[in-house]
Amino acid sequence: MSTLEQGDGGSAYLVLQSVGGLYCLEMLRVRSVVEVGSVTPVPGSPAVLLGVLNVGGRVMALADLGAALGGGRTPRNGCTTALVLEPRDPDGEPLALLAEVVDVIELGADRIQPPPSFGLGERASLVAGVVHLGEERLALVLHAHRLLDVFAEGVAS
Repeated sequence: MSTLEQGDGGSAYLVLQSVGGLYCLEMLRVRSVVEVGSVTPVPGSPAVLLGVLNVGGRVMALADLGAALGGGRTPRNGCTTALVLEPRDPDGEPLALLAEVVDVIELGADRIQPPPSFGLGERASLVAGVVHLGEERLALVLHAHRLLDVFAEGVAS
C-alpha cells in the first residue's frame, strides 16, 4: 500500500479492490482494518453475509463487498482484509466488510464526478461518484452508510 497521495485538502479514502473493479471508501467511515481470521458461517444467511468473526473481543457480521455490489464473492488471499465500518447510529452495530485495500488517497470533492446514469442497476444508490485514479483507471466512490443499510436489509431478509 502506498502512502497518502497529496490532494487538494480533501478527505482520505481507502482504495479497495473486489470482484469487478476498484472502489473508494472514505476513511472517516472505517473504524479499523483488521486481518480476516476464522469466520463462522451462519446457516441460512444471505449470500452477502459470509458469517461472523471476532474483532477485538466483539463478534460481528462479515459481509462481502463483491457480493453486495453484484459482482460475486471476493476471493480471500493474503491481501484481503476486513474493514470495520462505523455504524450510522452510535448505538448501532458495526459491520466488517471483506475487501482488499490497495491504496490510500486524498480526494477533494472536485475530483469526484457524478456516477454514470447507466449500468449500475439496483445498486446505483450505493455509488456516490466516480474518480479517475490515473493510468486510465477509474474507481467508484461508495456511500458507506448505504452499504450498511444494504447489509442490514440482507441480514434481516
